Amino acid sequence: LKGVLGIDLRLDWISWYINTLTTTPHGILFVIQSDGKLTGHPLFGKMERQTSLVDVHTLPHKWVAKSFDIYKETGNNSFSFSYEGKTYLAQYLPIPIDIEKKWHIGFVIPESDFIGHLDK
Repeated sequence: LKGVLGIDLRLDWISWYINTLTTTPHGILFVIQSDGKLTGHPLFGKMERQTSLVDVHTLPHKWVAKSFDIYKETGNNSFSFSYEGKTYLAQYLPIPIDIEKKWHIGFVIPESDFIGHLDK
């Protein structure tokens, strides 16, 4: 062991930073733990103050929860999937912050954000 580094991150700062990033019109970028608890999400600024972490399955964007379930089941970092007749693209990248909780950056977008203009 050569040393130990500790970091305190305010979860509202993570969500604030996520909201400053430009994604596609309907894409959602978030930080999630391996147990499905969100540590950063764009909706956090619009929700009542939470006393515990929010589970991904309680969000109004059910397609985000579906992508997380597929990621947990398959272990694939990048994939496409269908939800209620729409195709979505998902990407999950591990963040080496907490070995026990295993944080991930998730990004889920409707495929139509990329190819919608080609259909016209």
